[in-house]
Amino acid sequence: MKKKRNSKRMPFDEFYSNGFLELGRIGNVVSLKNNFTEADVLERNKELAQQYDEKKAEIDALIMDIRENISKCEPLSLLMAATERGMFNMLNTVSEIQIEGKQNFELRTVEYIQSILVSQESYFEEIHSNQEELIEKVLEEVDELYMKTQIFYIYWAAKTTIDDKDLNEKDIQYIMEAQLMGNVRGKRYQFQQLTNLKTLLLPHSGKMEELYGVSAQDLLAGLEKLEYSLSSAKLDSWKGMFNEFLKFQKASEGKSSEDIEKLFDEIRESQQNLELSKKCFGTDLYDIKKVTEWDDRLVNSLSWDIGECREFIDGGIFSGWIIRDLPVQKKPFIKINGVSYCFDYYNLFDNIYRIIQKDMKRHDSKYTTRWADIQQRASETLVEEQFKRLLPGCQSYVGNYYPIGNSLKKMDENDIIILYDDTLIIAEVKAGSFTYTPAITDYKAHKSSFDSLIGKADYQCERTLSYINNAEEITFYDDKKNEKVTFNRGKYKNVFTFCVTVDNFNAFEAKIEKMNFLQVNSGTIAISVDDLEVYTAYFDSPLYFLHYLKQRKAATRSKTLLLSDELDHLGMYIVHNNYEMYAGEFDDCNSFAAYGYREDLDAYFASLHCKEVESAKPVQEIPNEIRKIISVVEEKQLFGRVSFVNFLLDYAPETRNQLVETIHYLLKRQREIGRMFPAFSNGDVMHGCFVKQNGIKEFGEEDRLNYMYANMMKVGQNESWYILLEYDESDELQDVTFKKLYIEDIDKDGYDKNKLEKFADVIYQNRVVETLKKQHKKKIYPNDPCPCGSGKKYKKCCGKA
Repeated sequence: MKKKRNSKRMPFDEFYSNGFLELGRIGNVVSLKNNFTEADVLERNKELAQQYDEKKAEIDALIMDIRENISKCEPLSLLMAATERGMFNMLNTVSEIQIEGKQNFELRTVEYIQSILVSQESYFEEIHSNQEELIEKVLEEVDELYMKTQIFYIYWAAKTTIDDKDLNEKDIQYIMEAQLMGNVRGKRYQFQQLTNLKTLLLPHSGKMEELYGVSAQDLLAGLEKLEYSLSSAKLDSWKGMFNEFLKFQKASEGKSSEDIEKLFDEIRESQQNLELSKKCFGTDLYDIKKVTEWDDRLVNSLSWDIGECREFIDGGIFSGWIIRDLPVQKKPFIKINGVSYCFDYYNLFDNIYRIIQKDMKRHDSKYTTRWADIQQRASETLVEEQFKRLLPGCQSYVGNYYPIGNSLKKMDENDIIILYDDTLIIAEVKAGSFTYTPAITDYKAHKSSFDSLIGKADYQCERTLSYINNAEEITFYDDKKNEKVTFNRGKYKNVFTFCVTVDNFNAFEAKIEKMNFLQVNSGTIAISVDDLEVYTAYFDSPLYFLHYLKQRKAATRSKTLLLSDELDHLGMYIVHNNYEMYAGEFDDCNSFAAYGYREDLDAYFASLHCKEVESAKPVQEIPNEIRKIISVVEEKQLFGRVSFVNFLLDYAPETRNQLVETIHYLLKRQREIGRMFPAFSNGDVMHGCFVKQNGIKEFGEEDRLNYMYANMMKVGQNESWYILLEYDESDELQDVTFKKLYIEDIDKDGYDKNKLEKFADVIYQNRVVETLKKQHKKKIYPNDPCPCGSGKKYKKCCGKA
């Protein structure tokens, strides 16, 4: 149910203005308005551009200082200090919204330090250095580097705006956002860290054994151990140490000093406590061989030696800057004194699939084609399985061909077709890798990568949809031109197009239709296999999922809604339902961004991995009676259920409650009068509701349909939902029947229009009597709602006569 917009400007709860910027808050909505003129912007850009060289030189000097200090540090101690600082920052954190300011930089310190270590020689001399002070200085300097780099983008943007006429304002905005979003780590929730990797890597098991002496199962088992070792194991080890201390305390009670000393020696020499001590204070949790037991060939392939990767500090324009591709993103392990370690959880799991892919190609270049073929099949199978879990009982078809024109000589291909009830999903899967070359240094590569993945997939979706829309009977073929499936286009009222990518660039997929350099169809949903996997963990019902998709598709058509995470869409849907319309209610808003909407979702998904985190699944507030109706509809598997449930769930919360109140009123009123008493509503979508009860005289189906069509004629509605609810003696819902009625069916099905018009007058008069009785009035006043149910005022409807 749509809400009316309030055109009046609400007073701010808080407001600030300096003439150039206005900042205001109303409740939890913050408004930022830019009052800069074009002349102001040009003058500001000139001032900032003049400072570009100075700011860049400051960062270059800082990097040189960091490099010098890192070269004097003991590598293991430095990496452990950086890792554990980041780890303790994450204690009791279940959502990224809880990570503030400097914490973001501290979480990334280890990746930069490791990248510098593998790019230059180490000159560590223990005798001549105060390691604690030096390590602390390095950590502070790296934090400073991240902060200064964030600010540097402003100076870069100003200079580029003036100097580079090939880039427009939106291009520069995109590049800045791409660089800032490049700081984000963690592409998946912990509960799903390895789920999709299994499907993608298992087909390569034979080749892995040949190259590494390790099967895909062994690789995945080792990654699972590393996932625990780099996340929860340290805290669990500390808990274990504390429990041992409590045991020691209890065992020491009443004992002599000599006995306590003996007891202490036993505990100290215990193998279990020795292992706990190594995990708490040593490097065991980061030692790849100890954790995984992988073959040296695999470990060495994924490890940099200190000073091995010189290209990161190659003397180029941004030599050693964090904006470049980091060595840790190419090989996640570092070898120190012959032992390989992993300190960076996120770069390992964010990049391991592409790291393995590139390394296998490096070992055997001829395997490139084989990898691509396996990858495409595996990714399509993965996406198909995800949709089948979201839509149990659906029909799915992978690798579909259709004719170009009227001949089978030339064929186009579609990756996946999903048929469920009256819903059709067209999906294109892109398994190619996204180019992670920084946008600030190679914008063309970024644009090209987006176009080859999203742009091409969207174009394929559009061609497939065009083929489907151009005929009544649609046939798809296999690669040998044999008929695969035929269906009637008119059967499918809900159509969705998907671009699904193996690589996760969530920050841009969430708003891909807003990318100025891509011509993406409004309505196409771009999503990664990781986020699609999240939906399989969230949605228990295909009907709720498809209603969400309806709103998600609507969001792609919003001109103002700019969300930077797929889960922001889900979070806004949970809170606002029709969230695209909610964002559109802010009339003066050019860009609507959401903050905090996924915090409860983050906590819930964290609880799926960690039992210590207790968090209920956040869901929409839907009255229990409506949930029961949906449950019965889903169980009966009635055709058209998706459209019917969409109709129910499209209602705003107050309208949902009104529907439930109407049902309860009918149950009560019918017992009082001993006969069926229909309800009729003519909001955005008209519906008539009939309640069937034992012992109550009911209308037959013909009378119910006459009632519906008569009302449709009276109020001038072209379509309406007919709903029949059946309850038992305890007012528990037993059955649901529904049907979409159309005004043209009156002629098609041979109804007598004259009789329907007379029946409509009788219904209207009865409704007038009922309305007056209910409201204790003697007449209908001009500004009262018209009793016919049109939703208009009486004076503008039946009162005209």
